[in-house]
Amino acid sequence: MVCLSVCLPDDLDIGCSDYNFIRENDKCVAVGPEPVPPGVCVSDTPNQTYEGSSGYRLIPGNTCIKEGGVRKDDPVTKNCDEAEPPEGEIIHQTFTFPSVIGPHAYFRNSRTLLVQLWDGTIWQSSNEGWSWAQPVPEEKFLTFYMHSYSDDRAYLFTASNHFYYTTDGGRSWNVRDTPIPPNRQGVPLLAFHPTHSDYLIWSGDADCHDTKEDCRVESYYSLNHGLRWFSIEKYVKQCAFARDSAFKVDERAILCESYRDKQGNQWTFNMGNPLELVFGTDFYKQKTKLFDHIVGFATFSEYLLVAELTPGTDALDLQVSLNGNKFAKGLFPPDMRLDNRVRYSY
Repeated sequence: MVCLSVCLPDDLDIGCSDYNFIRENDKCVAVGPEPVPPGVCVSDTPNQTYEGSSGYRLIPGNTCIKEGGVRKDDPVTKNCDEAEPPEGEIIHQTFTFPSVIGPHAYFRNSRTLLVQLWDGTIWQSSNEGWSWAQPVPEEKFLTFYMHSYSDDRAYLFTASNHFYYTTDGGRSWNVRDTPIPPNRQGVPLLAFHPTHSDYLIWSGDADCHDTKEDCRVESYYSLNHGLRWFSIEKYVKQCAFARDSAFKVDERAILCESYRDKQGNQWTFNMGNPLELVFGTDFYKQKTKLFDHIVGFATFSEYLLVAELTPGTDALDLQVSLNGNKFAKGLFPPDMRLDNRVRYSY
């Protein structure tokens, strides 16, 4: 015997599962123009409508019955402009943003993209630009990042001590606190780990209000996606997990380029306060200084590359390592001098 119940007004009985629809921020939205039956929306009469899907369907196996009122899977009256055109016809869609378009990026292997406008708002489309909405309409943002290694993760950064994130390709957005506000000194706000998506490194501004006498960038790491943060280093130019996709070193190691003299206003530092490169194991608890004066570092394939300033000269040495411990000297092109690089680092 099958027991029948009255359908509830929530998603226990009815889910966003109809063809061509996905859930986005607690709404069920179409991922593109909706197919309509033959003979519907075919005349030239303006402002035609049709009865289309709401996107909701009774969850398979559920035997609840409707008892009066409106149910979420009832048909919805829609304008024919939203319908899929007959085969062979071309349609276009125009959306006017309220400000100039800035950076934009797709979630990899998806039809969902993010766009930031010059007014600080961020807009999202789950159907390659067919329709747009703001994932967090009440906020203004400094910028956004896509996760370097996880296709479904992205981050929206406010000017305050919190950011918004998604782990499901933009279907839902949540908020997390940061230990300090985001930095305004060009240091990457977040660094990611290639094998542990919940590992993050945050770099923010400390004591950068009022006189700014001790304004500096500090870095923190989290092993649970920002639920708890731990201090790494102060007066940093960059901190990152040492491990990369092909650079197979200790996954608990962190590399930091930080200023030797850790006092004063970091905005005013110049080459008189050199950048040191430090390799820290066990999440930077055991530190080893690798170089006294560098211009920068980067991982490339299975190599760690370090641009070191040769003592007493304006020349650069290229140091190369396969493990972060032992380095061999490489060669820059003969016409490359420090003047070609310094503007990117200070």
